[in-house]
Amino acid sequence: MYRSVAEVDLECQPRYSRRTKSEMSVNLSTLEALLQSKKLGNSLVSPQTLTGEHVVSTGVSDLDTALGGGVARGHLSEIVGPRSSGRTSVLIAMLAAATSRGETVALIDAFDAFDPVFSQAAGIHLPRLLWIRGRQISSRMVTYRIDQVLKAAMLVMQAGCFGVVAVDLIEAPISAIRRLPFTTWLRLSRAIEAKETVGIVAGPVKMGRSASGRSIVLETRYSAKWSGRTLRSRIFQGIDIDVRVESTRHPFASVHLSARHQHVGMV
Repeated sequence: MYRSVAEVDLECQPRYSRRTKSEMSVNLSTLEALLQSKKLGNSLVSPQTLTGEHVVSTGVSDLDTALGGGVARGHLSEIVGPRSSGRTSVLIAMLAAATSRGETVALIDAFDAFDPVFSQAAGIHLPRLLWIRGRQISSRMVTYRIDQVLKAAMLVMQAGCFGVVAVDLIEAPISAIRRLPFTTWLRLSRAIEAKETVGIVAGPVKMGRSASGRSIVLETRYSAKWSGRTLRSRIFQGIDIDVRVESTRHPFASVHLSARHQHVGMV
């Protein structure tokens, strides 16, 4: 007796499903073993890793709320956004929060953009800061400079004695950033894996983050705030910033921040 194709498929489906689940279990175990053997176990998602993250404050309470408490130690996160979106302000706040906790921090300043006077006024305890300072260069040397910066970041992160290691690529051309291979960020992530270091990369566009790292994406969507009734008496008070937090292991979150006049001049 012949049976229809539908009948055959329905009868075979339970056996197929059981076999697939069994094979998937074996394949998953094999994959986990391979990742662990290559020291990539930190990329696995499990209830233990989700609840065992050690996060620290960014120094901005509303941003900490969106981040679920702060940024994770032992992982690479990033701060990205267009010019005048508050990237440097957030980066300075993170460094200031870390030095206020008594930690030593490091800043790899690719294009000599760091202002120590303003940063000290913003709360950074300069004796606890290692400032690796780049010089002003021509456009032809940008690729070479970025390569130098990333090598310096690798050495500092591998040292493991810093609470925060920040890489400032804010002034880097977007084209130069996009030419970097993805393995660049993987190597930096590996350098701080299982350490108490928070890795931060700041730049104009999204670059890369580790498994529990966050992408803090800044956008200026609102008009500037001014005080004063006449044109000659107007004083700039600040801008409003939209912040979107992206993560592999956590749902997206967003927050609205107000950058006041004391942050003017930071990008």
